[in-house]
Amino acid sequence: MIGAVTVVVLLVSVGIANLWPWSMERQLSAYTGHWNDISFMRLDLEKEGYSIDNIMSSPRVLDTQDRWDRSLLIVAGVERPYTKDEITSISNYLERGGKLLLADDRGYSEPLLKQLGVLLTINTTRVYSPSYLKNPDFIELSGYIDSGPVFSTDYTVLSDKPATFDGAIPGTIFLTTDNDSWMDTNGNKERDLSEPLKTYVLGIFVSGNTYLSDPSIFINDMWVRDQNAKLGVDIVRAMLPYGGKIIFDESRHVSTDSAHRAQKGVYDIFIFVAFDNYARGVVVAACIIAVLFYLRYVRLPTDWRHLPNLDEPYLVNYQEGAISQSDGLRIRILLENRVRVALRLSSKEFNLRKRDLMAKVLDDPDLIRFYRSWDIYKKEDLERVLDKIKDIEITCPANLDGGAS
Repeated sequence: MIGAVTVVVLLVSVGIANLWPWSMERQLSAYTGHWNDISFMRLDLEKEGYSIDNIMSSPRVLDTQDRWDRSLLIVAGVERPYTKDEITSISNYLERGGKLLLADDRGYSEPLLKQLGVLLTINTTRVYSPSYLKNPDFIELSGYIDSGPVFSTDYTVLSDKPATFDGAIPGTIFLTTDNDSWMDTNGNKERDLSEPLKTYVLGIFVSGNTYLSDPSIFINDMWVRDQNAKLGVDIVRAMLPYGGKIIFDESRHVSTDSAHRAQKGVYDIFIFVAFDNYARGVVVAACIIAVLFYLRYVRLPTDWRHLPNLDEPYLVNYQEGAISQSDGLRIRILLENRVRVALRLSSKEFNLRKRDLMAKVLDDPDLIRFYRSWDIYKKEDLERVLDKIKDIEITCPANLDGGAS
């Protein structure tokens, strides 16, 4: 019961926390078929023979992976930042030989890039070029791969409102705009004198195990245009030349659906508890407190309330071998307990009306007199009374309220 209540409270709390409407649109999921998702990419990679897996909760589960050198983590669409522990998990995954394809157009992955030693910023300002196709948003790019089984291959790739990289470019540049492109810094959709023409970088190989890219070249609407599909598959072939597992990180997507956000929040909490020693300690302490609270404050079932109270002194277990005159009070208490247990009353219920109850229940004048004047009984009288108490048969009065039938 306590476990069920805990789960319900957890679900309700996370659900309420995630009911606030989000303005951003969920996109770049490998498992939905909208124009701005990447399910076409996943299907083509499955056809190439790669095994497909996903992360719905947190990249911290990468710590449990094996065969890191034969796996590629694809993070397309980083719609919320990584935590410090998640960044550490991805970094450890790469150090063990794992591969990373990171496609971010919002800048939330910059702390991860910094951890990996890549000092770049992701620029989301619109880039325009004369090399567009039908729509100024659709800019054609030049691609080139010379790595692994992919040698000296040129590509023409279409992007949609691409993000570019600024800073010290490490590794091998293989995806760029033409040299007549400009960044529309003032947002007037025209090139001004303050906006120089230059080549912008949209794709980089970093030290062989990490690939950075604008994500738009992988979306479904672009995947079927120009040579986007060929480039995407060849990137994976260059990083996993002997096959292996591809892991899509779905945990970075923010849904507009409150139920999806609540589900994701529950995943986050469970992962946090699973990987954090302090969190596990808090959960154990909370469970102990919940049990103590239940035992202390929750009303017990009716058939439990009148069980004998074992903390009373029972003379039956008195082991001195002989009775003295000072044992009169103890024998009187024993008589009270025999009556209380026979009537199935709690100590509190019995004490409120014990004089009346003892008079109704006891039909032996000797016991009634002992109960009222126990302090005048001598040792030999106490032995006689004790024998009677051991053999007494107590019948519950028919008109006793609260007693047992």
